[in-house]
Amino acid sequence: GVSLLFFSLGRSLFALPANSIKAILESTRPVTVPFVRHRLCQGFIHLQGAPIPLLDLRALLRLPPNDGVSGGKTILLEFDGLLTAIE
Repeated sequence: GVSLLFFSLGRSLFALPANSIKAILESTRPVTVPFVRHRLCQGFIHLQGAPIPLLDLRALLRLPPNDGVSGGKTILLEFDGLLTAIE
């Protein structure tokens, strides 16, 4: 069977394959990149010296922005050798 990580955004429930998850981190403020104005890319986080793009999952799924509720997490994923973080 496939192991899944379930998480919620607002009132919606989502799942990711557990074997693609490398870490679950406390929500972190990304380093912004000049001239990147796409709502999907929040910037980059640094993990052990490596820059990892941080994507806004709410923007990707066309959900309303975070309502300011604390306790959000950053999920570090690896697909085909590419590391990406989502919030």
